[in-house]
This record gives sequence, C-alpha cells and structure tokens, in this order.
Amino acid sequence: METIIEETSEKTLSIGRYLFATMRCGKHSATIVVCRSEKYRNYVRVIVHNASNRAWNGLGKEFSTITEALAAYKTEAVRSMISTAYEMALESIAA
Repeated sequence: METIIEETSEKTLSIGRYLFATMRCGKHSATIVVCRSEKYRNYVRVIVHNASNRAWNGLGKEFSTITEALAAYKTEAVRSMISTAYEMALESIAA
C-alpha cells in the first residue's frame, strides 16, 4: 500500500521540535505528531480520522515511544503512516 503525504509542517519551540504530518494510506487517513525534546518527554500522538475521532473531538492517542504506537494499531495502513512520520521526524532532526 502506498502512503500519500498530504501535508507536513515543523515547529521548533523552547520545549522541543514538532513534526505534524497528515497522511492517507488506502482508505485510512491520520495525522501524526512527533515531539522530540531534550528537556521534556518525547511522544508520538496519532489521530486517525474516523468516527471515534469525530465523537471525541479529535483527541487521538498519545504514546511514549514509537514501539507503543505501532503496537496499538493492528491496521497495516496506520502502522505504515506512523513509521513514515517517525522517519521524517528523525531525518529533519539529523539535517
């Protein structure tokens, strides 16, 4: 399955660097936020755009590590989007 990146943005604040990525893979779409910080905690927030997301006003789920985020989703499309966003965040930090 092909992951299509619809929109990305990066922000650097005093508390850390953020990567926001909105993606689509097959019939699934999600927004993934990757926070990398030296002073505070790192996290990955996954907001899958579905009925549950609309019912809870788009809060999504937050995970401490990429491993936890990948383990929480059984759909290969969502896992692919999480991995892609995390790789993009690592590349932007290295640059």
